[in-house]
Amino acid sequence: MHNIIILLILFISFCKQISVPDIYPEFQEPKEINQYTDEVCVIINGKDLEKDSFIRAYSISRLFSSQVKNQSGSLLELLKKGILKRSYQEKIQVIFNKSGCKKTIFLNIHEYEFIWYPPQEFIQNPIPIRKGEFLAKFDADYTILKEKKQVQKNFRVNIKLYLLPGEEYNSIERTVAQILKDFIDEFYLQYWVLN
Repeated sequence: MHNIIILLILFISFCKQISVPDIYPEFQEPKEINQYTDEVCVIINGKDLEKDSFIRAYSISRLFSSQVKNQSGSLLELLKKGILKRSYQEKIQVIFNKSGCKKTIFLNIHEYEFIWYPPQEFIQNPIPIRKGEFLAKFDADYTILKEKKQVQKNFRVNIKLYLLPGEEYNSIERTVAQILKDFIDEFYLQYWVLN
């Protein structure tokens, strides 16, 4: 009986809840205002952007597994929230998924992977010895059409972090938020440069 209980414990799946922090904590939340000075349409395309499970973890071994439950919402929701907050500061009204605007930003997300690989060591070791790997890949094109002017660029990030168990989840959350912030900041800057 004692051996059966031990085996059941070995098959436990460890699940950690992840919550990507606010991309722009320094900015106010968008409100309904009638004083917008500009309007831009933003069209976002990509595969499975509406899924919450875009941050993943792989099993440690056949007996142990590590899972990540994302409570932040989908990648699409995080992008939209960040774009709205960033644009609101300049009184730009953002309209998602509408075509035919004088000013349009097309975002094409080609690839995104956020994967935690726990270290290959015995899970009951009280002090972790080996580091796991967190891989973050994000590849997207953006095209800005501003009246008769246009700019098209690629944004690509490929990050590998070596983290000890216990510090990985905060690092994962901050890294995902920073990548999305850098992406939004880049095309937002290009939007203002294109005059």
